[in-house]
Amino acid sequence: MKHHAYRIPAAEGVIVDALAATDGTVAGADGERYTVDRGLPTVPSVLYDAVLLPGGPVGTPPATAAPDAMRFVRDAYRHGKPVGAFGSGVGILSALEPTGLRLSTGFHRMVSDRGVVTDMAPGTAGEEFLGAFVAAIAAHRHWDRPPAHH
Repeated sequence: MKHHAYRIPAAEGVIVDALAATDGTVAGADGERYTVDRGLPTVPSVLYDAVLLPGGPVGTPPATAAPDAMRFVRDAYRHGKPVGAFGSGVGILSALEPTGLRLSTGFHRMVSDRGVVTDMAPGTAGEEFLGAFVAAIAAHRHWDRPPAHH
């Protein structure tokens, strides 16, 4: 069993918590089991400086049906926190309907817009994505983004 599916290099000084619908473990797209640090129903986004939404290949069942996940992401987005998403994780941001915010819409196309970094590529985040996400975190808050409607 692995602890975290996705890691930003420790040299960046980032501490990562894996959040999911419930405590315990979750299955990754690679078939591995990953430890969950905290269940979303008990965690407010105010405790975190940024959110990363890893996803599987486009077409993976979306987490948009999970109210706790949507609440967490919506709150982080509205508070101007950096949000990164790749693969099917981009669908969660799309569901917020942020009018005027550019999101990745094509396969392997990385987009960074006002602290929101997206890439439709499935699997793990690439170096370009990680660099843009770390830069968004370093900028701390992004108050100039459009509102989320959902």
